[in-house]
Amino acid sequence: MKKGQKARDLINGIKMAEMPKKRLSVSSAFLFKKGKGANIMNAKVVIFQIKPGKQGEVVRLFKEFVIPGAEKQKGFKGGLLLTDPNTGKATSIALWETEADIKASEASGYYKERVAKLSDALALPPVREIYEVNNLVNLSVK
Repeated sequence: MKKGQKARDLINGIKMAEMPKKRLSVSSAFLFKKGKGANIMNAKVVIFQIKPGKQGEVVRLFKEFVIPGAEKQKGFKGGLLLTDPNTGKATSIALWETEADIKASEASGYYKERVAKLSDALALPPVREIYEVNNLVNLSVK
């Protein structure tokens, strides 16, 4: 085992050594700052496949359309867009105060509008899942 590997293997109870190692690029970051008393939040995770040559367009649409729209939604706290430039796989992780806030944003048409705007750059329809956030470390970008 390499020096420091054990510490890397035990992050939030997940054995990182069992996960495939990939180099991902963080294309966009709209980051969450933890509020007082915020122990559990919810995350909407959207997994999608970008068409070859369309990653730049997806990143641009997130910056110009998805992020500004998300910031206007009640309960939205921040998130990340992760992309793998080698495979075109991408994951969007958006943090919300409550699951009800996520569902309200979807009922308003917000989610469908964003997917429609991205659809020409996507190879397959996105897959959406909702999770509870049980551990959160404050993030900052300098």
